[in-house]
Amino acid sequence: MDTISLNTVRGSPVYKTLINYKVDLFWIFIASAIINILMLTPMVYMLQIFDRVFISQNVATLISISMVIIYLYVVTSVSEYIRSQFIIRLGLKIDRKLNKRLFFAAFKNKLDSNIADPLSYLDDLLLIRQWMTGPAVFAIFDCPWVPLYVLVMYILHPYLGLLSVILIILLVILGWVTAKTMGMSADIMMEEEKESNKFLYNKLRNSEIINVFGLAGKFRDPWLKTKSLFYLNFVDREKKAGKFYHFAKQFRLFTASLALALGAVLVMYNELTLAAMIAAALLMQRTVAPIDNLTMVWSNWQSVNRAFQRINELLTTYDIQNDYINYHRNEADVNELSVLSVENLKVESDEKTILNDINLKVFSKEVVVIVGPTGSGKTTLSKVLAGIWNKYDGKVTYDQRDIRDFGNDDFKSNLGYLPQSVMLFAGTVSENICSMGKPDAERVIKVCKLIGIHDFILRLPQGYDTKLAPGSASFSGGERQRLGLARAIYHNPKVLILDEPNSSLDQYGEANLANVLRVYRSENRIVIVISHRKSIFTVADRVIEMKDGEVQHISPITEYLETVASKTKTPRSQTDET
Repeated sequence: MDTISLNTVRGSPVYKTLINYKVDLFWIFIASAIINILMLTPMVYMLQIFDRVFISQNVATLISISMVIIYLYVVTSVSEYIRSQFIIRLGLKIDRKLNKRLFFAAFKNKLDSNIADPLSYLDDLLLIRQWMTGPAVFAIFDCPWVPLYVLVMYILHPYLGLLSVILIILLVILGWVTAKTMGMSADIMMEEEKESNKFLYNKLRNSEIINVFGLAGKFRDPWLKTKSLFYLNFVDREKKAGKFYHFAKQFRLFTASLALALGAVLVMYNELTLAAMIAAALLMQRTVAPIDNLTMVWSNWQSVNRAFQRINELLTTYDIQNDYINYHRNEADVNELSVLSVENLKVESDEKTILNDINLKVFSKEVVVIVGPTGSGKTTLSKVLAGIWNKYDGKVTYDQRDIRDFGNDDFKSNLGYLPQSVMLFAGTVSENICSMGKPDAERVIKVCKLIGIHDFILRLPQGYDTKLAPGSASFSGGERQRLGLARAIYHNPKVLILDEPNSSLDQYGEANLANVLRVYRSENRIVIVISHRKSIFTVADRVIEMKDGEVQHISPITEYLETVASKTKTPRSQTDET
């Protein structure tokens, strides 16, 4: 991935957020200025000891100078503390400002592109914050003062100034070579380990199947092979990194020794005092320290750069300013929904057409059933109608209001959706029914009685207050499906979209589902059901037949049942004649 340009940085959401905290940046700069100027204190003290105290032999002078130096050391320490606190606070402010935007942007991106780990963007933000509050940023604020140290070295002697410039250039070259050699190996190693662990997790979570078919050994061997390759690459990387680290460490020590050696030569030629020689050795370490610190973190910059670009791209694509909820319209704007209209809808994924030229209308006071073979696009259509799938061409409107203009509050109050796979979250039964909000006990019980699960819930250890683990595998498919239906209708939505709501239901559960559909039809709601079971036709008003991503027929339920019956009778009559 290429390094981002300066214009890209300035236009990025992260930079715009950072620049809002100019006051913090100003005080960090002031503290850095005080620290770097006072870093000359040891050198000045050394010069005063040799050139003033030794010559005067005056203890009072020594005490006076020492008191001033102690005061300057205290000021330096306080300034360093203040700077570190400002930087830490700045990192937390940026994290707090961006993490909510990132969460909702990553959530939207997950819906659109189904990325494997949507919260990896929050890890990227953490990486940037850690980089901003670590040695790299201290070095960045210290680097502008390097010319001051070089100037002081030059004042001591031009050769010392020249030597400091040469050493700085050598450090820059060393950092560049290290970054080039190591490349993005750290990121690659991290991704390889994640993939290896994810491979094992995905296999072991199906432990029942693995146990029945004796697959544990077959999965273990490729995992161990992958881990072995990982550790070989890890050791190789650490060897390379160790070489550069130890060389850089010795080079840092060498800079002070080299300055001392050059100073000694200048002293022998009477071009430098003994005090200036020792001061030069001390100052040389400080002169190259910011550059040295930058080279130490240079290799990490590639990881930070990639994280910066990913966040920038995400927040630019999904321009969510503070909270996803900011997109909502007033509920009064969508108080009644009477017609759903789909015009020229087309959905493509991975260069494959899933839905093509879908045109239909669904009205309130009717139950519409969508049927079709597996892979005909029924579930994708339901996700588009529920506002889950946003990457499509065409138009989807509720009472002429584009569904893309709906926000979080609109979906919660107007749309009820039951997916094929029901996810139960960590929390109580009642919290799961009310979408993890604050349960309205009266509403929860009313919904559960309508669906026919009130008695079932009362038989749980703590009834509606029973704590559920994530997923709650202890529930059967039908129980999970009925809890999902309760969640779908809890907010009394104006549009109800159910994807295979009866696939795991028994006869009793199907009867209660039919009752729910009748109630919602009588209350002037838009009801759309995807189902393969014929039992749902008892409450259907119209049927939409789909095949290969296209609508084949839209017909009243009576006409559809007659067509199905005639197709069923035709083969029999032909057999009889034969």
